[in-house]
Parts: sequence; C-alpha cells; structure tokens
Amino acid sequence: MLKLAAINKEDKQIILDSLAFLVNDHRIWLYAYVIMPNHIHILWRKQDDWIEKKVQQQFLNILPRISNFSTI
Repeated sequence: MLKLAAINKEDKQIILDSLAFLVNDHRIWLYAYVIMPNHIHILWRKQDDWIEKKVQQQFLNILPRISNFSTI
C-alpha cells in the first residue's frame, strides 16, 4: 500500500497515466486498483518479459511528482 498526503486531481491523473503506460506497454496485467483520498491499492501482475522489481521501480518513480508519500 502507498500512503500519500491528500491526493488531488492532478495526482490522480499522474497515477492513472502511469498505470495506463504499464498496461499499454505490456509490462503488467492490471486486475484492480482503488484511489482513496490518501492512499492507493493496486492489484497487478508483471508480464513474463519483465523483472518484477524493475516494474515496481518504474511505477514508484512517479511518486516524487505527486504529493508527499510514504510506503508501508
């Protein structure tokens, strides 16, 4: 789970765009996600050609562009 400060509309769009990129580039299968007011839940599976840590790191790279965050 990623815990974030209040997620605004711009932050939400960054998250959605990043997930869409990972899906469209065939890096993950996205099964479910929910964006809550201060955290997100994502249920995904990496596609076979990708290293799991690499996919996770690519997604986590968006965090500096959005509100204050911490991982728990």
